[in-house]
Amino acid sequence: MSPADAVKITLPDGSSREYPNGVTAAEVAASIGKRLAKDAIAAKADGTWIDLDRPIEHDAAVTIVTPATPEGREVLRHSTAHVMAQAVTDLFPGARYAIGPAIADGFYYDFELPGGQTFSEDDLAKIEAEMRARRESEERARREEEERPRREEELRRRAEQEARERRETEEREALERSLREQEENAEEHAKGGEHRQTAVAEHPIRE
Repeated sequence: MSPADAVKITLPDGSSREYPNGVTAAEVAASIGKRLAKDAIAAKADGTWIDLDRPIEHDAAVTIVTPATPEGREVLRHSTAHVMAQAVTDLFPGARYAIGPAIADGFYYDFELPGGQTFSEDDLAKIEAEMRARRESEERARREEEERPRREEELRRRAEQEARERRETEEREALERSLREQEENAEEHAKGGEHRQTAVAEHPIRE
């Protein structure tokens, strides 16, 4: 890997590694360990928040953020607050929300429901169920996205295997046809020789 094609990634422990230009934080995490790759929820490059799939195209100090860290908990609370807001606006069309980001002990949003409605205990249970359903849907979509390269690779290999088997079958059939033609030609040649010998025997040359 030439220097022009590489970026230097410095990790929180002070160690550094070279990666291809355009490496993502997710790929950096995977190169460190499977557990870190599984737990990663976001990253920081030179102190700036970045998504795990964002390419890193310059030397940078990279931190992989997991839920076990204070920053990771902040990310989870922030994203969960948005999920809650989406769930409420779906369940209560016309609902509006104002301030309410993540806080030290969790997250919240202030909502204004249409018609002066207020939340009941049953509403809170419905909101929680809707939030879970959204999270599960997002998790399925994420897994499908992660598995897509593997499925595409399997399809590619299967197509190559089928193409190879077709070529081998075609070559085998062509060889068998060629052998049959050679046998048929040899039989015809042998029969022609017998006919010539019979004709010579029936009509000997007289001196």
